[in-house]
Amino acid sequence: MTLHGALHADEYGTAASLVGGVTMTMSVWSESVFASIKGFLTAEPKFVGLPRALVTVAIQESARHPIIKTLPRLKSTMESHQRTWSAFRDEYVSWSLRHMDLIGGLQTEGAYVWNFWTLRVQATAAALNRTNEERCIFPESMSACQEIEEEYETLAAKLQKEQAAESAWSFTLGFWDSSSSRKAERWWSATQEEDLRKVFVAFQEALKRLHNVTEVTDSYLQFVLRHLPSTDALVDPWIRRLLASLGEGDVWSAAMDHVRAREARVRDLMITAGVQELWAAHERTLAASIKAVAEEKHGLVRDWFGESASYAWWMPDEVPGIVRRCIGQEGGDCIRIGPTEIQALAAQHVERNRILEDWTRRLFIGMWNAMPIIGILFVLEIVVLLLPQRRIVHIVETEGLRPELEERLVGPPLPPVPVKRLTRSRTRSLTNQ
Repeated sequence: MTLHGALHADEYGTAASLVGGVTMTMSVWSESVFASIKGFLTAEPKFVGLPRALVTVAIQESARHPIIKTLPRLKSTMESHQRTWSAFRDEYVSWSLRHMDLIGGLQTEGAYVWNFWTLRVQATAAALNRTNEERCIFPESMSACQEIEEEYETLAAKLQKEQAAESAWSFTLGFWDSSSSRKAERWWSATQEEDLRKVFVAFQEALKRLHNVTEVTDSYLQFVLRHLPSTDALVDPWIRRLLASLGEGDVWSAAMDHVRAREARVRDLMITAGVQELWAAHERTLAASIKAVAEEKHGLVRDWFGESASYAWWMPDEVPGIVRRCIGQEGGDCIRIGPTEIQALAAQHVERNRILEDWTRRLFIGMWNAMPIIGILFVLEIVVLLLPQRRIVHIVETEGLRPELEERLVGPPLPPVPVKRLTRSRTRSLTNQ
């Protein structure tokens, strides 16, 4: 019994107990009932039931390809990154709406802030044109011509700077630079006189540390939002509000960029893990299965394979035969099972592999398998010891046996017993008595 238990430890170690079987039955029943009610009351489709035989062979075949065991983890990681990116995107959209309201205020009440640069560009361009008309053909010939040339170069540099400032304001007011995480720095460097290079360098370093932030409520993210680039020299409220708003936009843009980078690395890892081969095998098996059934059943087969794709199973070559056999029946191993039973089968298969790889566990399961027999023998010993014992004497007749056999049965003759001779008077008295 111990040897049998050790050799078949995967069956003994994964067999469902009475309580576990009842719990599984109740879970499957409740899942089916809730799915039917949800499909009846809402437009959302209920789960697609898969044949048990299809699920079994798919799980077994997937175990033969250990490289795809990491695909569920990669998939869950990818879904986590997508949820994080969606949360950051929602915050970015909320900031964009607030920033657009601020831009509307700048274009009306705060127009003097950015019109200043437009007027300066116009004045500098006019002065540059006048200076250009006064330039000499040979500026090195006279000192006056040299002064005019220096003034022209000064005005040209000034005009270039003012045009850069006007362009930065145009980008900011038009909300064109919406995907970069340096909006505040570029706008400030182009439009303001005060040098905040150190402030922006520290701010960009803080944005780089957002590479592992996964939640909007992260403490470090909130810390960065509370310490946006600012300066005490700002007097104009529109400039102060615009700088804070652009800094907040840089925070959300940087967070989204980090999430995109993490997602790109996961996609590269999925390609390395053999996802392309998995999908190629999936499509090949799907095409063969569709050809094996009638045309009106193609939708059901596609639903089966679509549901199987969510589990990242490697489809073996016998799947088309199983599909052809189970497409018209729902009994035996073709019974439809839902997510609860599928997860139970997958967990059972994983547990079987663990048991088969662990010889110590197999030995203990084999010893536990023999425990009932040992218990029965122990109880029998106790019963035998507690029952009262009765001695039975067998009498063997020795007449007609050979002398040597009779002697062996009877044993050696006993020695003679001395008898005292009685007198006549003593004999008479005994007789009277």
